Amino acid sequence: MELKNFLSLSLKLRKIYVLFDGNNIAISREGKKIVAFSKRLKNILEISQSLISDYIDVIPLIFIDYGLQKIIDDRFW
Repeated sequence: MELKNFLSLSLKLRKIYVLFDGNNIAISREGKKIVAFSKRLKNILEISQSLISDYIDVIPLIFIDYGLQKIIDDRFW
C-alpha cells in the first residue's frame, strides 16, 4: 500500500473526541450567587446527540464535577 493511501485511510479510521466541561457551561453568576442551570446541561446533551448522529467517528465526552449538585437549579440533574 502506498504511504499516501495508508495515511489517508488511518486518518479516516481515527476517532475524534469532543470534550465538554459541564461545570463551565452550566455555571453562571446571578449577582453574588453562583447557580448552575440544568437547561445548559440539556444543551450539551442535544449537541452531543447531534454530533453522534451526524458524524460516525465523533465521540462526545462530558465532564461534570460532583460538587455541581449543590448549586444546580434542578435536583434531577
